[in-house]
Amino acid sequence: MKWSFREIFSIGIGPSSSHTVGPMKAAKIFLESLNSLGKLQEVETLSIELYGSLALTGIGHGTDSALIWGLEGETPQDLKITEGKNRIKEILENKLLFLLGNKNLPLLFDIKRDIVYQKTRILPLHSNGMIFKAHLKSSALFCETFYSIGGGHIATEQELKEVKQELNTKEQKIPPFPYFSGANIISFCNQNKISFYDLLKANEIFYYQEKWDEPFKNIWEVLVECLNSGLLNSTQTFLPGPLKARRRAFKLFQQITSKKVNSSQHSFTLLDWSNVFSLAISEQNAAGERIVTAPTNGAAGIIPAVFFTYLVAIAPTPFISLKREDISTRLLFPSWELIQEQFIHYCLVCAGIGLLYKMNASVSGAEVGCQGEIGVASSMAAAGLCALMGGHIEQIENAAEVAMEHHLGLTCDPIGGLVQIPCIERNTMGTLKAINAAQLAIGGDGSHIVSLDSVIKTMKQTGEDMGEKYKETSRGGLAVFVNLPEC
Repeated sequence: MKWSFREIFSIGIGPSSSHTVGPMKAAKIFLESLNSLGKLQEVETLSIELYGSLALTGIGHGTDSALIWGLEGETPQDLKITEGKNRIKEILENKLLFLLGNKNLPLLFDIKRDIVYQKTRILPLHSNGMIFKAHLKSSALFCETFYSIGGGHIATEQELKEVKQELNTKEQKIPPFPYFSGANIISFCNQNKISFYDLLKANEIFYYQEKWDEPFKNIWEVLVECLNSGLLNSTQTFLPGPLKARRRAFKLFQQITSKKVNSSQHSFTLLDWSNVFSLAISEQNAAGERIVTAPTNGAAGIIPAVFFTYLVAIAPTPFISLKREDISTRLLFPSWELIQEQFIHYCLVCAGIGLLYKMNASVSGAEVGCQGEIGVASSMAAAGLCALMGGHIEQIENAAEVAMEHHLGLTCDPIGGLVQIPCIERNTMGTLKAINAAQLAIGGDGSHIVSLDSVIKTMKQTGEDMGEKYKETSRGGLAVFVNLPEC
């Protein structure tokens, strides 16, 4: 692991980082390993076994499609989504896929037969386990186990055993500020008389030199496209799946912007904006569109929604304006040059806090419940917003702590195995809690009784104590009170 923004933010596709993005990456890596051994052309049959949460909610989370895309060599950031969905339909019909996209390497593959859902078993190291098996023409069996550990990140069995152990800093390139706790961060900042942003920037430059800021513009562009698509989607009334959940972002956006289109942006309430932004992005995720994983897909609406709300309703001068068109209103976003300083500052601080959770607890709903997704995203966003509002390190740490403190114990119980209910509305709640936590922290001097380190330890312990049925299995909580089969 690196002390880097890139460990937390990535470009992916919905609806789930652990159930969609992770399995896609694992499938591609598995075949690439075979290819590196010169064995890819010898594959005769291929099967994949899913365990734990992947087995219980994989279908609703799009795991089957993601595995096929990975086997055909696709990546989350480059997949052409419409073409990818059409390709799944073709493979369902003709049961023929092309290994790593090579049409000279066709393989008979029955999605319903060759993806096996082991719903009563959990592999030992993590709930999101996958075993890939390739039978070769020589009768040899090539087998590998992967775990999807949250946020779209994957690990082999050996890698995860190493992750579970204490970090061995002697075997890594150590950046200027290798922190392991909130207390470390405060100490580094105060002793060196630097801001949290300066600390994080120094670490990024250590790893990536002059290219340290390359990913941010791409992340910004994906977020703007995702938000625009979600706000202006007037043709798709329902999200995919048996719940028939309605999209709400378009209608709400038109309602709030029709109040006083020609007046100041501050005529609209902060709550209006935070709701519509988080809804728009979360609905895009639920529909399987391209989003930014931060820190997970299920919580992908929170961090961008807080930032966009800052731009339109919190910043001293609004960055975003409205344009009235014939049938609707749309947002006019600032140029990258105008926004990059604020965006990079915000994202780095968010990621810095996210890394603390990743190192000392988890960002996986299958491991610690939704407190590890919605709660972590809210904590990250609160810290980022507090930094943008001029908060010093103690206030930033306070904001992050307050946001998580009020998500402790949050279960992960998606109805029907879909990242829709209650997931989408939870993004709106996490967004508002983040904003309120930042406001509370800015209003104080940074002193507080409960430390961020304490609340992270509490979150981890709460997740360990939480019943397995409340960890992304759709067998507990809200999920058991709706009489719908898993889609």
